[in-house]
Amino acid sequence: MAKQLKSVKWIAPTLLFSVSSIVNASAFQLMEQNVTNLGNAYSGTAALASDVTTSFFNPAGLTYIDQKAVAQSFVTVAPDVELTMSSATSNTGTTPEGRFRDNPASPAVIPALHYGARVTDRLVFGLTIAPPYGTKVDYSTDGAARYVASLSEIQVIGISPSFAYAWNDQFSFALGGDADYVKARLNARVGTGLIQNDGYQKNSADDWGYGWHGGLLYRMNDATRFGLMYRSLVRFEARGVSKTLLSGIATQQEITAAVDLPESLTFSAYHDLSSKWAVLADVAWTRWNRFDVLELEYSGVHTGTGVRTSNVTEVPMYFKNTVRFALGANYQLNNKWLLRTGIAKDPTPVRGQYRTARVPDADRKWIAFGGQYQWSSDLKVDFGYAHLFFRDADVSDYGPISANSGLNITSASMVGKYESQADLFGIQIQWDFV
Repeated sequence: MAKQLKSVKWIAPTLLFSVSSIVNASAFQLMEQNVTNLGNAYSGTAALASDVTTSFFNPAGLTYIDQKAVAQSFVTVAPDVELTMSSATSNTGTTPEGRFRDNPASPAVIPALHYGARVTDRLVFGLTIAPPYGTKVDYSTDGAARYVASLSEIQVIGISPSFAYAWNDQFSFALGGDADYVKARLNARVGTGLIQNDGYQKNSADDWGYGWHGGLLYRMNDATRFGLMYRSLVRFEARGVSKTLLSGIATQQEITAAVDLPESLTFSAYHDLSSKWAVLADVAWTRWNRFDVLELEYSGVHTGTGVRTSNVTEVPMYFKNTVRFALGANYQLNNKWLLRTGIAKDPTPVRGQYRTARVPDADRKWIAFGGQYQWSSDLKVDFGYAHLFFRDADVSDYGPISANSGLNITSASMVGKYESQADLFGIQIQWDFV
């Protein structure tokens, strides 16, 4: 019984970090809050200010919209991830039955809604509702990695209102708040290696987190703009429940994790080379080194005397700060069609020796294409495509450790290599109300 109860401790620490870079931006951060920038590999994000979707990337750009606008975007992420395992063990250290090859990624759709409206000639209100984080990683229940991870899913809804003010013809600035709701699920199998005897672990937690953002837009002249965007950390005090079933015995415990999602700073540039050509650039810094050793406190299980045990589990992460670079170009074909392209270098904050099956992140490079069709004076349609090339990623996952003993919680492990790529397809419609 004691061994069974210990086996549930390893899951909860990674509950809010089960989001993988398998499909998009580094670690568990999403970038696909619009399609306007998708075709440029998300370059020029804080300086473009071409439509209402700037509400998320730099709300200072809202001072460039007309009276009122709304945009709805959808980006479909289609990942292809092949995991080949060289070894794996169950919770008791035995070699498990099952397949040693797996594909844990599945397609996902990322929606975003943007709204902007003028309050006065200089003051503009903006609102974005979009997921800043999230993914789903689903390992096979008959795969050899099932004791380390089976299902990892995180869903986030972010609500970001802003006010932008045009100080003069050159400078605009904006301030706003961020309210993010996170809901996560994380499951794994529990057992000695025999598929038919496996139990399960089912974990869930949720919370609201709050932060703020600010943007600055400088218009040097009619052809050139520079943008600066800061987004603060968002703090979560996530609480939830962990349920385990093994050998017909069900247990339940409460879990708590304090998590700070990192702040970021983006500098962008936009320049019209001519009436046809424009170039864009992005340099984005994210302070991932906040993730050192994560601690989870869980209540333990009822002892039958009305007393709960309490324990702390540690997960070594040791993330490093990242700097993302992106370059893009636009070509105005005619008064109806705008064409886009872009490339990006997107490093991972995950250090190779600390890579896990739940965050199997790796460096990636982007190549992207897209465009815009001006359907009418008040209706625009944007579309985009990007392909992500991932570096192969080795993983040796032995799970978290006990804060008391310094030892791994169970004997479950997985050693293998990920070979990944992903395709992104996006469509967006914007209505301008003049």
